[in-house]
Parts: sequence; structure tokens; C-alpha cells
Amino acid sequence: MRQTMVPTLMSFCNVDTRRIVPKIRAQDVQLPINAAVPCGLIINEPVCNVLKHAFPQNRGGEIEIDFRRAPGMQLLSLPTDQLGAEMSIEHAHPTQFSLRFSIG
Repeated sequence: MRQTMVPTLMSFCNVDTRRIVPKIRAQDVQLPINAAVPCGLIINEPVCNVLKHAFPQNRGGEIEIDFRRAPGMQLLSLPTDQLGAEMSIEHAHPTQFSLRFSIG
């Protein structure tokens, strides 16, 4: 994710990297392919929305992405979610989007 996904999305959305700066904290978490693909899709949507809509009138800012393994986590399984993930959105300054899922 750190090396390709976010920079590729920023390039695709024609983002001025001097104006919008990604801050990515990603642990080396190995995911099986059946978890990696939906995880990438889930990350893609909010990041694209932020790049397209969160910085109107050439405003600048940062996008923070924190991808890490959380110890001792218990998950709620949602039958429609391929990952069995728990998602939360906190509308604050800044808005925070969290996705938690088990890989093992």
C-alpha cells in the first residue's frame, strides 16, 4: 500500500502533491489474497472520495492512513461484508475512517 496504491490514486486523480500530502503508517502485515483484494477495494473508495471532494478551491491538507495489526481485537461479523469487517467513521476534524478485520 505504501509504495504503490496511494501514489497511484493521487496520480489518477491529478492531485498536486505539494498541496495534498499523504501520511501513511503501514506495518508489514501479510494478507492472504482473499483478504488483500477486498481490503484494497475498501481503502480505494474513501481515499478517492477524499482526493476528489475534501479539498475544494485548491485547499491543501493531509491524508493520514494507518494500517496496522491490532492486538486482542474481537470482530463483529457482518454477513454482507466479505472480510467480516467492522467499519467506523468518526466525523470530526479530521474525519477518521477505521476498518478492522481478522486475517487469521
